[in-house]
Amino acid sequence: MQVFRRAERLGIPVLIHQGTTFCSNVSLEVANPVLLQPVALECPNLRMIIAHMGHPWIAETLVLIRKHPHLYTDISALYYRPWQFYNALVMAMEYGVFHKLLFGSDYPVTTPMSSMEGLRKVNDVIQGTGLPRIPSEKIEELIHRDTLRLIGIG
Repeated sequence: MQVFRRAERLGIPVLIHQGTTFCSNVSLEVANPVLLQPVALECPNLRMIIAHMGHPWIAETLVLIRKHPHLYTDISALYYRPWQFYNALVMAMEYGVFHKLLFGSDYPVTTPMSSMEGLRKVNDVIQGTGLPRIPSEKIEELIHRDTLRLIGIG
């Protein structure tokens, strides 16, 4: 908590890798993004970014960022799973938090160009269905959003 309080005082945003990991010797019980709520309550002006939409706890992450004004999440490393990615973005629209999604690439695992391409193809998975589309203007807005301003830098 000392680090979080200091970051809040100094206006330094914090990115947290919350969610699943490939490491087999790491316990997932402490990875659920909901566990960040006490930090958000104690440090209400701390800007926090939850990496990877907290995958696989995407719904919990979206509820959390909806509740706390200075919590955000990035979309990095999600386009690899097109169906989950599509559903995550639809859920973000339904919860009214699409504006709190930040573009991320998960570099060096993938590149920003690959991530943009994956994001722009998010609707391919629902081709020929009646499912709602992610509007292309929302996709471009996410790619070109002024993230630094949102998280209080610059």
